[in-house]
Amino acid sequence: MKRFAIVLGFMLIASCAAAEETVVRGTLFEGQSLTYTFTDDLGQKTAQQFSSNKLWTVSDGVTTNQMDLLWTARITLTEGASQTLDLAGGLTNRFGNTFSFAAVKWLQVNAPESNSGSVTMGNEIAHWATFLSGTNDSVLLRPGCGLMVICPGTNSYGVTATTGDLLKFSNDAVAYTNIVDVYIGGTSL
Repeated sequence: MKRFAIVLGFMLIASCAAAEETVVRGTLFEGQSLTYTFTDDLGQKTAQQFSSNKLWTVSDGVTTNQMDLLWTARITLTEGASQTLDLAGGLTNRFGNTFSFAAVKWLQVNAPESNSGSVTMGNEIAHWATFLSGTNDSVLLRPGCGLMVICPGTNSYGVTATTGDLLKFSNDAVAYTNIVDVYIGGTSL
């Protein structure tokens, strides 16, 4: 009897482990609708409409319109500090799984308006070369500013382990702590 119970216990553990998975599904939306109005000296108004909407329905996978990895974090940087994200093997998701991006299809970075100074994204030696092409290339995120990049197709931003996989955030404030919210979605293949 004891032998049967031990074998059955291992079968249940193997069955549970095979059922674990993470799935990415949802919708990303980028859009704006603006009106630009000019009133001349005679009171005549001329208006120009600007409208652009991009809706991306995401399913789980590694091809067009798909992602299988998602990472988010609120990074707090003390005065003069920096934090470098290793996109190829150095990130752990909220479920405790460490993973590597092969390609990034969605990047969103927000600097809260409550920040007292700017946060620099980039300026790393082994930088994420398909996104920021030069070693000293960077984007300055002022308080209240954000940046979003969506690449749902096959022209996403590739990640190359060791030589092109680092994304650095630096606090430019001398006497203040700043925050940056980072959202990254992509594929493992």
